[in-house]
Amino acid sequence: MAISPNGQKVFVASAGNSTVSVIDTSSNTVTTTFPVGGAGAPFGVAVTPDGTTLYVSINGATSIILPINITSLIPGTPIPLGGAIGAAFLTINPNGQSLYVGRQSTGPIIVINIPTNTVATTITLSPSSSPFRIGVTPDGTKGYATTGNGITSAVYPLNFTTNTSSAPLTLAGAPFGLAITPDGKTAYVADGLSQVFPIDVLTNTVGTPFPEGSGPSCIAITPDQSPLATFVATTGAPGTSTFLMLQNLFLLLEQL
Repeated sequence: MAISPNGQKVFVASAGNSTVSVIDTSSNTVTTTFPVGGAGAPFGVAVTPDGTTLYVSINGATSIILPINITSLIPGTPIPLGGAIGAAFLTINPNGQSLYVGRQSTGPIIVINIPTNTVATTITLSPSSSPFRIGVTPDGTKGYATTGNGITSAVYPLNFTTNTSSAPLTLAGAPFGLAITPDGKTAYVADGLSQVFPIDVLTNTVGTPFPEGSGPSCIAITPDQSPLATFVATTGAPGTSTFLMLQNLFLLLEQL
């Protein structure tokens, strides 16, 4: 799922029927659904900061990234990723120049140059794993990749200036969901079991986790996050969502 920068549209990929649906946020209704996958299955979606282009990761006999004009919903030329890599979640650098492609298979993060829609480089993880989710700081220079579904269950610090990774941070469980606060100081990682870990972005140190419930998977942070917020946790039943209130910061964690 991806939201347009103006907050007016939500784009949802459906792997089951190879489509993307567009939701109007003012009415919470689906305005259109269009095919994108052909013989493949769409997975991740991301919108450029200028709101002009939607990118969709699609997996089939080979994995591709499909750029789509948001105004016309007309697809552009597919970007090949070099085989069936299991392209996963997509993340766009706030500078609008780079798209980072997560993957379900072991291998590097693929970096796509947005102005040319071509693969520019890769970011190698050592030891190699499956960089499923990727987060970027607001200034676009740093970030993290979670690999809870891969060989190494860890969080890799990333440098987007040099397109390199550092030694992984080991967390309990299977690190999966990831979000970085709007002030760029803290990353929150859901461990897939029962906890959320804070990471100090400046020092890359893991803080004391707080309990979340059963199977925290995905995290989102509102733009009006308070830098001095404190947690008050209310745990929901398995299969439901849990809301963690941090004064005016809310994290929505989808439970498996």
